[in-house]
Amino acid sequence: MVTHNAVCGAVYSKFLVLWLTVSGISSAQPQAVKPPAASKTVAVNPNAVGPLDTRALLKKIESLEKKVADLESAMETNADLIGQYGTEIYTLKHAEAELDPASPDKYQRIETTVGPLLVSLGKAEPYLDGYKVQLQIGNPLAAQFSGFTVSTLYAPRKRKDENFLQWFKKRKSKEFVFTQTLISSRWNVVELIFPDVKPDAFGWLNVSISVNQVLLPN
Repeated sequence: MVTHNAVCGAVYSKFLVLWLTVSGISSAQPQAVKPPAASKTVAVNPNAVGPLDTRALLKKIESLEKKVADLESAMETNADLIGQYGTEIYTLKHAEAELDPASPDKYQRIETTVGPLLVSLGKAEPYLDGYKVQLQIGNPLAAQFSGFTVSTLYAPRKRKDENFLQWFKKRKSKEFVFTQTLISSRWNVVELIFPDVKPDAFGWLNVSISVNQVLLPN
């Protein structure tokens, strides 16, 4: 004999199965899981300009400044060599003479358009607001010369640690015109006055001479 409770339990079980079937829970098939979408590869442009790196830029500037300084140092070294050899070449040609006010009475030869002359620096001393030197011009030739011009360059004495170009820029020039005659076979003394020149600014003197007229004995 079937009891009331058994009948109720069977009915409840069938109702539960039916409800699950209708709702799609019991008969639902497992759903396929879609794989994650593949990530796209982004091409990187090596030439693209990124964020400004201030530190890297400063290092680059410092590197360039050092290269410029090295180039300037090399140019100064070459300038010293050019100045040294340039002076030697001019001396060999005897177109002009370099005289030292601190070492008077030493003579050098100067070639003019009419022949050689000798020059020697005599007394050198401060004069008024400038400087005065005695220039001795030796005429070893038989001819005499009427009228002549002494062209000079002067500057302070070059320091050992001074760059040649820096010293070269300190040079100043002055011409002296004389109407007297350079007598043959003797020393002829003339005075050169350099105004507004302090003693420490007169340590080097460069001299060249040109003559106006040649006088020959009959």
